[in-house]
Amino acid sequence: MGGKRWSKMVAGRSSLRVRVKLLFLVFACTLAACTSLTEKLLKDPEVKVTDVQVTDISSKDLSLDLKLNINNPNPLKLKVGKITYGLNLEGDTVTEGEYTQGIEVPSNGMVDVVVPLKFKYNALQSLVSNLLNKKTTKDYVFKGSVDLGLISIPFEEKGQLKLGE
Repeated sequence: MGGKRWSKMVAGRSSLRVRVKLLFLVFACTLAACTSLTEKLLKDPEVKVTDVQVTDISSKDLSLDLKLNINNPNPLKLKVGKITYGLNLEGDTVTEGEYTQGIEVPSNGMVDVVVPLKFKYNALQSLVSNLLNKKTTKDYVFKGSVDLGLISIPFEEKGQLKLGE
């Protein structure tokens, strides 16, 4: 009698394992299909630098407002939690930080965001040196990411800063 009960329990457990494995397989296939569908339907937002304004010059640092344009090509609005950024001039990091004010980008729309940047003068020494040596251009890379909660979208803008013109 004990043997029959044991064999039914073992059969029940193996049947349960098969069901769990089958359920997991169905879930994995569904998730893969949804991921593929999402990748085809949703596009990455675009982030561009549109303007830079000097806002303050003090004896310790220089403050700028960097205007970013965030374009959302998707049929869903985006909620931006934070923007992390860094600016390199000729390979040297001159400023980096986080912008943590919440931003909503409408569906199929765009929004401008002004990110304040602060530069310590010691980070700008090579820039001043280049001005004194009459080097009129300097390569820059502005990069970072836009945090949308579940995902983070990286951005990078490269160019040349024209000095003394």
